[in-house]
Amino acid sequence: MLPLADFYVVPGNTPDVENVLRPGELITEGRAAAVALGHELRYLKVRDRSSYEFALSSVALAVDHSGGTIADARIAVGGVATKPWRLPTVEAALRGQPATVATYQAAAATRSPTHDPCRRTDSR
Repeated sequence: MLPLADFYVVPGNTPDVENVLRPGELITEGRAAAVALGHELRYLKVRDRSSYEFALSSVALAVDHSGGTIADARIAVGGVATKPWRLPTVEAALRGQPATVATYQAAAATRSPTHDPCRRTDSR
């Protein structure tokens, strides 16, 4: 069993390699942990046109905000890097905080500048 976080690879010197599968290997099964009750799930996909299936960018969010306080949060973004990207610093900033717009805005500002797939570069 391989965790999804270990499946995708960052290109580095091999931009043609997107995952850890070797030639001839095939995925035959996938498992996902059940999400506990109390989690609110959201997925947002931004596309260039409604006719395109692939996302320019996307975000998947699972938040447990029982009683108005965020107990847990999981956030992954797509289309901003060569692989789906978790935002652990943002997730940590949300845990234990009140579920308010101000909390979400403050947490979004905590993303790590050294591991930030959303940052702009001069190679635009």
